[in-house]
Parts: sequence; structure tokens; C-alpha cells
Amino acid sequence: MTVKSSQALRPYFGRSIGFVAGGTGDPNSPPTQLRALASASLNGQIDIACIHPGPLAALLAHTPWVNRIIDARPFRRYLPGIRGGKDVAALSASAYEAAFVLHRSTSFK
Repeated sequence: MTVKSSQALRPYFGRSIGFVAGGTGDPNSPPTQLRALASASLNGQIDIACIHPGPLAALLAHTPWVNRIIDARPFRRYLPGIRGGKDVAALSASAYEAAFVLHRSTSFK
């Protein structure tokens, strides 16, 4: 099988998740970046974790490149004591191969 040069340079991220941080207005900026990341992910889809899952779910309803939207509110105040928490365990069990944090600030916490 011959591989075209454009295929050889195309990244593959596998099962991916994108973390969208910020307020309810922030989901308006990352969909373009998320779509590009999804195109190089497993089945052309990406999971999205955010602290405002309702508005983002409405914004991206029926979008074929979104696999699922995850409520990231339990992860906002990370403390080592919650490592065994069910939310962290569920995220870990998803076995993501790549994770992307999309945040407009360079001071992401």
C-alpha cells in the first residue's frame, strides 16, 4: 500500500477528550479547534468535558464529530483525596489516548 505524503503527515490522536474551561460564553470559541482535533481522533469524534454541559450540549446538538459531553464540574476543585472518586474513576476508565485543554487564558489553573 502506498501512503501519500499528506497522509503520512496527518496526526492520529486515538480516543480523545477536549477540556473546555471557562464560563458559558467560552464554548463559542473552541468548536473550530475541537472539530479539527476530532477529525484526527478515533472515528472522527471527540468527547468534550466542560463545566457548563447544558449550554454546550445545546450548541453542539446533533454534531457528528462530538461523541459525548461530560460534566466536568466535579473536577473543578481537584484535591488528591478525591482520586478514588467515581467521577475520576469513570474518566480514567475511558482510556483516552489524548487530552486537550482549550482555555483562552495562559493562566489556566
